[in-house]
Amino acid sequence: MEWIDNLKRSFSLLIYLGLSRGNRALVGSQTHTRPKGDLVWLHLPNLTRLAATLHLIERLCFMRPDVNVLVTTVVKTRPDALPCDILWSPISSEHPAAVENFLSHWRPDLCVWSYGALRPSVIHNTAKRQIPLFLIDVDETSFPSRRWRYLPGLRQTLLRQFDKIFVANSRVGKYLIENKAPEAVIESPGLLPEGKVALLCDPQEHGRLAQGFKGRPTWLAMGLCKQEIEAVILAQKQAMRVAHRLLLVVVPDKNDDSKLMLDHALEMGLKASLWQDDQLLGDNVQVLVAQNQHDMALWYRLCPISFLGKTLVSDVGAFNPYDAIALGSAVLHGPHVSPHGPAFARLSAVGAAQEVGNADEIGKAVMALIASDLCATMAVAGWHVLTEGAEVCDRLVDLVSDQLEQPKEL
Repeated sequence: MEWIDNLKRSFSLLIYLGLSRGNRALVGSQTHTRPKGDLVWLHLPNLTRLAATLHLIERLCFMRPDVNVLVTTVVKTRPDALPCDILWSPISSEHPAAVENFLSHWRPDLCVWSYGALRPSVIHNTAKRQIPLFLIDVDETSFPSRRWRYLPGLRQTLLRQFDKIFVANSRVGKYLIENKAPEAVIESPGLLPEGKVALLCDPQEHGRLAQGFKGRPTWLAMGLCKQEIEAVILAQKQAMRVAHRLLLVVVPDKNDDSKLMLDHALEMGLKASLWQDDQLLGDNVQVLVAQNQHDMALWYRLCPISFLGKTLVSDVGAFNPYDAIALGSAVLHGPHVSPHGPAFARLSAVGAAQEVGNADEIGKAVMALIASDLCATMAVAGWHVLTEGAEVCDRLVDLVSDQLEQPKEL
């Protein structure tokens, strides 16, 4: 019966709020003064969607330069990628005193909660203050099935607090409706785009090198760890069996490893050279080793295939694949793609990125890409991922703007 379900939901929330009072109240003082004017609060439960959130912030600030933006995270250190003019605060405690202190200090006009990982005390107290709540970027992974299994109805109670919910697809929307989210507030526009501004390079240098590369199939190994160089050199030797003029450009993750990687290529029987500015590339060079990542954009533009380093070894942190995608390069990568797992998964799903696990797989992938139109097809698919969903961002910015235009209650 409906009234019994409602009672369960209310009881579960009361239990959770009671338990949260037992948590340590990290009240403290806020590090910044609340600026005058409208303030939009964006919460990130984790940093995997930071790139998409930054794209949203960029669009919002462009359309509404008068609006202040506050980003909160569970982690207690400010994300390095966050622009310096964007406010930031940790929100690590659900103790009622800590939540009330946070809300009283910042007095947000609107909250945009990303992904999931709902925090009942925060959401309940925000809604109690009649602060509009938007839930965005909701997909199949946003609500683990085992979370709050001992508090039936809690998730349903929280979902009913949101004024607008943006979901990845209609399947997710149906799931939320089954969990008592109001159907009228759900939209299925997709996930926010992880926009990426293309890195810049010297056009004269690009033109000169492009002329030197003309007619030669080329691929890039970007940001290699020294543990990965042997696999990449073996892959180059394998791929040269079908393309004897194939050129490999190697960019080490650490500048000090340039000489080591050059020596490794020479020891394995390849003709290798260290890249120097204004260097004229000889036709006999099979491996070109850059000495730093300063010219990253140049190599991405010149090489239609990019193997992203630090993905064959664990716990070192992969490169953002959108840097390569934004400059038209197809992406190969190893199995270790944290902290950009969602981005790699999204690209792989549309055929814009391919996972390779060893030298043989890298070599076969490079051979397949240089021998067909697949490389261009991957690049186009990646570009579509990069640019798709602009309407999602614009729709959300319009909703935020419309909400801010509503008369404020005195």
